[in-house]
Amino acid sequence: MKVNAILNLHMTTTRKRDSQIAPSLIKRNPVNIDILLGDKGYDDQKIR
Repeated sequence: MKVNAILNLHMTTTRKRDSQIAPSLIKRNPVNIDILLGDKGYDDQKIR
């Protein structure tokens, strides 16, 4: 059964760019991610 669920969340107290935080969010998940959704703040060549 496939479900859409939030697997991870990261909140900052600084103004760090989303594209800098995304790689650590992706690596923290125990399963491979087929689809990753985010706003344009996550748009970075490394993430794609």
